[in-house]
Amino acid sequence: MKSLLFINFFPTVVYDPVHCLRTTREAMRETGLQPDQIVFEVVESEDIVDRGHLLDILTRYRAEGFRVALDDLGSGYASLNLLADLRPDFVKLDMELVRGAATDPLRRGLVQAIVRAARDEGIRVIAEGVETLEVAELLAEIGVSLLQGYYFGRPSPHLGDVSATVPLGRGAAKAAANGHAANGHAANEQILALNGHAPLR
Repeated sequence: MKSLLFINFFPTVVYDPVHCLRTTREAMRETGLQPDQIVFEVVESEDIVDRGHLLDILTRYRAEGFRVALDDLGSGYASLNLLADLRPDFVKLDMELVRGAATDPLRRGLVQAIVRAARDEGIRVIAEGVETLEVAELLAEIGVSLLQGYYFGRPSPHLGDVSATVPLGRGAAKAAANGHAANGHAANEQILALNGHAPLR
């Protein structure tokens, strides 16, 4: 399983693609990461002023082999529109939407609709803010293959702090929290609990 580095990308900042790519490549040489291990994560999508400029920059990054994620999907109208325009490699579900899915049928239905739409486009879904076993198992049943939150551990500056790799399905989230590792090759989708974050293959 290949680890990924997510880099926050603020749409309100004026980016120079040439400069950004140069500094990113310098960091890659220092860390040994490859372009497909770096994901530019668009945050604060509600504040986008020049959507066309943003899409041009991200299209150029993707042409160089980098990947793109959209944060807080479901938090507002702008993020849903950007999903349709950008077709990112990953989407992160809004934290409040995730937390309410276990008790609110409407929120659960919204999560299911987003997961179906993402799957149809080949987009992988990450659920943020998972804090309970109930929510973790519900999301796994819905089809969310990547989970992130305090239920699995607190954030850590150390990339090697991996506690478990387990297959998805009922009981999988409980196994991760208890530190039980399963054979990663036996599962089609996996959770990799990295102290609150979910590195991907």
